[in-house]
Amino acid sequence: MKRKKLQEILISLENFYWDIRFAQQMICRDPMIKLLKSNEKYKNIYNNKTCFILGNGPSLKYEKHMDKLQDYTVFSVNQFYRSNLFKVVKPKYHVMVDPLFFNLHENDPDEAETLLKMREISSDPNIHMIFPVDFYKYIKKHIGNEDKHIYIKERYRVGETYNKGYDMSKFLPVACNVVLTAIYCAIFMGFKRIIILGCDMTGLLDNYIKRSLNSETEKFTHVYEYTEAERRRMQRGHSMHSNERMLLGFTTMFHDFRIVNNQCIKMDIKLLNASQETALDMIPFTTLDYELTRNTN
Repeated sequence: MKRKKLQEILISLENFYWDIRFAQQMICRDPMIKLLKSNEKYKNIYNNKTCFILGNGPSLKYEKHMDKLQDYTVFSVNQFYRSNLFKVVKPKYHVMVDPLFFNLHENDPDEAETLLKMREISSDPNIHMIFPVDFYKYIKKHIGNEDKHIYIKERYRVGETYNKGYDMSKFLPVACNVVLTAIYCAIFMGFKRIIILGCDMTGLLDNYIKRSLNSETEKFTHVYEYTEAERRRMQRGHSMHSNERMLLGFTTMFHDFRIVNNQCIKMDIKLLNASQETALDMIPFTTLDYELTRNTN
């Protein structure tokens, strides 16, 4: 118990430090802070509405009526644009925050293919890309349309007593899962019913097989099919970390999902998991069919 209390104190002190840093950067008129403050226009713009946040889990392949999501505000994440469903659901917001996406090289064939996809989607006038503000210069140089995008900064640490809220115009909590980032943004935008879909957590086992004598073993299962270039790029990424580190990351991720669910309850926000097959068990379940029969969106 003493260790947990000490940990909470240290987290609170770290978050207080980030508050001071934000104030200092604002006084110094840091360009990064200016980009964050521009997000104030998104606060509560969808008051009392419903949104859907789509992960990349393979269970999405078996969902019916996905075309009806066009009537709602949809967030997609990472490489969902590789799926045929991307054009079906027509997401309004697309979130990419993994640093690996902002370290791609045009002279590497495996990475250039992903970079080209990012350029294509960022040029779509109907989609708002949500990027980390730290990579603004990279985005300007390699992706383009930099002034069209939404930029966020993840700084706060999440503990059991987290009380900093979810403010896109300041700092958001550090998220080890991009769906969490999308949830934080949806809360700031005022949604009162946030439905996550396709959050299967399939990577819990499949992604971290370090040795397989079966060359046919399928890894990195998502809703979309992989090009050979993307498969090689993902394999390189996963080989950078040990299973111990990655599984610790899953523990943190499940903890953070539980905390944001508790915060949503306090804010009278319904955070629900409509994924058909999922390991994410700390968020109340619903179904897509039920959500689509509700009268309000």
